[in-house]
Amino acid sequence: MTITFATRHFRAEREADWARLEELLTRLETKSPRRLSDEDLVDLPRLYRATLSSLSIARATSLDASLVGYLEALSTRAYFALYSAREPWMRQVKAFFTTAWPRSVRAIGPELLLATALLILSAVAAYHLVRADPAWFPAMISPKWPAAAT
Repeated sequence: MTITFATRHFRAEREADWARLEELLTRLETKSPRRLSDEDLVDLPRLYRATLSSLSIARATSLDASLVGYLEALSTRAYFALYSAREPWMRQVKAFFTTAWPRSVRAIGPELLLATALLILSAVAAYHLVRADPAWFPAMISPKWPAAAT
């Protein structure tokens, strides 16, 4: 009697969160993640962690086996919804090279241009210094470098 009362009490305290997580997962699995509101997207990880906590308590206190099974299944669904890749691997690689990488390069465009300009300017300056006075060569290139000796 105590175990069933404890199970009912445990379930009554947390069942609303489980139902909300199940509802969000169903919507996520049947529709696009873009269809979820910002509040839903914020709630999803919180509800997942709360369900894992409930599962841990249910296992530790040896509550009803069917409740533990339900929480395990719900936690597994939530894990895959949160952490699994939605797109095939090749599509992700293609998206990286066609979208993500060019966007990242454009984001640091000014820094790349400055670094490139400094590299070219230093190479031109080194060329002119060595051409005007070959004594500059060992100051820029180590004499131990095999190509420098030839």
